[in-house]
Amino acid sequence: MPPRTVTLVLGRFALLLLVALGASACSRPLPEPESEAAKLYALRCNNCHRVYHPTLMTAKMWETMVSRMETDMARTGTPLAPGEKAVILEYLKRNAAKP
Repeated sequence: MPPRTVTLVLGRFALLLLVALGASACSRPLPEPESEAAKLYALRCNNCHRVYHPTLMTAKMWETMVSRMETDMARTGTPLAPGEKAVILEYLKRNAAKP
């Protein structure tokens, strides 16, 4: 197979795997559902996309993702209020997948 074809096949496989993982991670209730942190996470992140289960990523991955989302939120005019990033990130890291 030509290298481009292999890359496309692997890319499609990775996308399907992420979709499958995402679907399974989203069907479970969030941990600590009554906590203020879980409620804040659901409230702020559900504005743009479905809320992902914290175990979908490791703590390190969540650090990267939350920073990226913070930039996107500021660009769209819905920035995180002071302190919200820390609360959400701590919640996600506490409940993240173990490496």
